[in-house]
Parts: sequence; structure tokens; C-alpha cells
Amino acid sequence: MKMLISFKLFVLASMVLVLSACSFKTLYNNADWVLAGMVNDFVTLSEAQEVDVEKRIEQLLQWHRKSQLTIYAEDLKEIKKYTQQGLNDENTEIVFAQISGYWRALLEQVSPEMTELFLTLDEEQKLDLFKTFAEQNKEIVEEFSETTETEKIENGGNKMVDNFSDWVGELSPEQEILLRSWPEKFKSIHDDRMEFRAAWQAELKGILFANELGKEQKKEQLVRLINTPEDYQTDEHKQKLIYNSKQVKALMLAFAETITVEQKAHVGERIDYFSNIFSELAAEE
Repeated sequence: MKMLISFKLFVLASMVLVLSACSFKTLYNNADWVLAGMVNDFVTLSEAQEVDVEKRIEQLLQWHRKSQLTIYAEDLKEIKKYTQQGLNDENTEIVFAQISGYWRALLEQVSPEMTELFLTLDEEQKLDLFKTFAEQNKEIVEEFSETTETEKIENGGNKMVDNFSDWVGELSPEQEILLRSWPEKFKSIHDDRMEFRAAWQAELKGILFANELGKEQKKEQLVRLINTPEDYQTDEHKQKLIYNSKQVKALMLAFAETITVEQKAHVGERIDYFSNIFSELAAEE
């Protein structure tokens, strides 16, 4: 699961995270051992399993480098046009649809590989996996409970200011006020997320320990589990995600109304920067 999330971060990095060219390229080019280490954080693999995982990660990264990075680079060129012309309801929807498409393509490519790994786990490794899940869930709950609502909103505002300023340059006081006011508009999904994690992990456990199921049956169910995580979200959770997504789009449109000519130029330079990085990475062997 963590490996899957990490691949998602690579997909969204250009749109959401603010990374320098050097740091992103370094991270991407070392993704094989980073991801392998993350797998080992969840379960101790045998030597044969480690070799298998390294091979699968290498193949996934080659697929991603050759088939996906060029798409990101070209889409960024289109996004640059939107930012220079001015964001509106239509082109923000296009951007969000593109990101969703990246994630869907990634899931479909990763799910068979993760499935094969799951099916090689012995009984002790399975127990260790779910013990790690339980410990991680506990840590998430504790960390969340230790932060007050005021602190959560303040932290969210700080992140927005940092991310937007890296993309557009120096912010005006009015823009800072706008960004710091927005976290209050989002609905908390912490409890929903924990309920989702519990449901997803319980389903995974049920499949892995179902001795009555044959290998092909398990494989089919595991691929479905990884490909459609939304099936384990409650209706309320889904509605909150839709609502929060609308708030993100509304913020982008509200901020676009305040952006200056100089800030547009800064955004354009940043987009060109990352489009070139993706093209360079795609061309590397």
C-alpha cells in the first residue's frame, strides 16, 4: 500500500508538490531503492522476494519513465496555456481529469505487480504485515489527536502559502489572507479515512488468509481490491471528497483572479522547468 502511495506521489509531484529540478530528478532516479525500502518497512522479505521486488519495481519505473513522463510533459504545456489565458471552470476540470487519469493508469499497472508480491508472503509475513498496519493506524490517530483544530487550520494555511509562493513568487498580503482562510472551508475526512483504511485492510486480510480460495481467485480479488479502493469508502466519505475537491477548484479560481502579470510569468517559468525535467527523464536510459 505504501509503495502504491509513493507512486502516486511521483504522479502528482509536478502538480502539487514543490520540488527543485535537482531534488526531483535525484528522487526519481533513485526511486527503485526508495520503494524497495518502503516495502521492507512493512514486511521482511526473503532474499528471493527482494530480488523479485527489485525486478518488478525496475519494470514499473521503466514503464512510467517511457510511457507516462512524456504525457506529463505535454500536459504541462497545455496547463501553461490555461494559466496564461486565465483559469476557468472548464480548464480546471480538464486539469483535475488529467491528474485522475494519471492515477488510474498507475493503479492498473501497479495492481498486478502488488498482487504477485502479496501472493508470495508466508503466514509469518502476513501476520507481520497486519501488525505493521495496526501500528501505523495507531500512530496516525495519535498524531491527529495531538493537534488542535486551530493548529490544523494554521498548518494548512502555512502549507498553502509555501506551495503557492513557490509557484507564483512573492505573494501579496491579500493573497496570503485568501490562502490562510481556505483550510477552514474543507471538511475533515480523518475519521472517514481511518474507517476506509480499516475496511480496505480487513478485505486484504480476508483474501490473503482465505485458504479455500485458489491462487487465481485470490489474484482476481486482489487486483480488484487495489484497482478500486473507492469501493471501501462510505458514501459520506465520497461526498466529503467531492466537496473538498470543489473547494480546491474554487480556491484555484479565486486565486487566479488576484494573480499579477509578473506572477503569471513566474508560473510559466516553473511549468516549463518541470516539463523539461519530465522530458529529460523520459529520454534517459
